[in-house]
Amino acid sequence: MAEKSLWKYLKNNMKKRWDATRHEDRVTSGVPDVSYGINGVNGWIELKAMARWPREGLRIPGFTLEQKRWLQSRDEAGGNVWIFLRIGRDYLLISGKYSFHLDAMDVSGKYPIPFKIWDGSVDWDEFAKIIGQRPPR
Repeated sequence: MAEKSLWKYLKNNMKKRWDATRHEDRVTSGVPDVSYGINGVNGWIELKAMARWPREGLRIPGFTLEQKRWLQSRDEAGGNVWIFLRIGRDYLLISGKYSFHLDAMDVSGKYPIPFKIWDGSVDWDEFAKIIGQRPPR
């Protein structure tokens, strides 16, 4: 599933829970794909999709240095930033503060960073609750 399809899936299932805008910013590099407001919280989500789990390290194709820097910088400024990633049938929601640490993820089952994972379909109430609060510092 490409990022465009991931956005459609996200938008269709969250439409009554939030106000969101898809961004296609070709001028400012690194800006995430989606900005949103929910429960008095504003945030950003970078969308990524992969066909299958890699054999080692979570190296996400097309996840640029500028995107990682933007997410880290906004997180450090107190922003609410996320990476919503589909890998095969799995959906992961990862705090953007870990954007530079994803390559270190051990796909054998040991993960040095926390994330939420759904197998097959997302629990949208849970998704909304997570992004509607500030991530732990």
